[in-house]
Amino acid sequence: MPHRIFQHGDFETLAEGVWLLRGTVPAPVHRNMVVVRLASGALLLHSVIALTDERMAALGRLGRPAYAIVPSLHHMMDAPFYKTRFPDITMLCPAPIRATAAGRVTIDATVEAVLATLGIRLHPVPATRSFEYVYDMPMPEGGRMLVFNDALGNRGAPTKGLLGFLFGKLLWVAGEGPDLSRLYRLTQSRDTAAIRRFAAGLGGIPDLRLVTFSHGDPLTENPGAALKRLGEKA
Repeated sequence: MPHRIFQHGDFETLAEGVWLLRGTVPAPVHRNMVVVRLASGALLLHSVIALTDERMAALGRLGRPAYAIVPSLHHMMDAPFYKTRFPDITMLCPAPIRATAAGRVTIDATVEAVLATLGIRLHPVPATRSFEYVYDMPMPEGGRMLVFNDALGNRGAPTKGLLGFLFGKLLWVAGEGPDLSRLYRLTQSRDTAAIRRFAAGLGGIPDLRLVTFSHGDPLTENPGAALKRLGEKA
């Protein structure tokens, strides 16, 4: 049976060697795939989204997909699509979820075993029911970027229709700037204040230039300050 491909957009350039692609899921919310060109010229993909042939060709023009991160058990439905299309890709996930993830896609190694060799630091999210890391990556043009999964969201995850309106108003991020979504607080957070303090601490990373989320707009202007403001809510 062909893999189901949901509606998605084009690759957006966030910085030199960093791209974001927005896609959809059956629920009325968008999701993001982040692509980073490594020093070798190969690509690292975070939270992959199955693409049409046209956009797969566009991905190929960016570089060779070498690594794909399955960030959590909630973000892996399209990982088998990539393992089929790129049998040599190194599929990674956090060690605590490997046994479960391996039941749905071949996992070649853990992020703990591989990513440090690429200059990527791992920050485990505290006080959550769904294990995940924030990935602290060097950017191709210099500086650092943070790649969040679900622990924080941001405004700008477009929705459609009545269900989308209700999702946005009742379950998504309230106010300006990044925060835990209401849905995450209800279903995954054990201690919202602790997660906010954790995120605020990451805002102090030197030369932080970009922050992305699996849902919502990236932070491209003074992202450290936006994260630090979460400490005021903790």
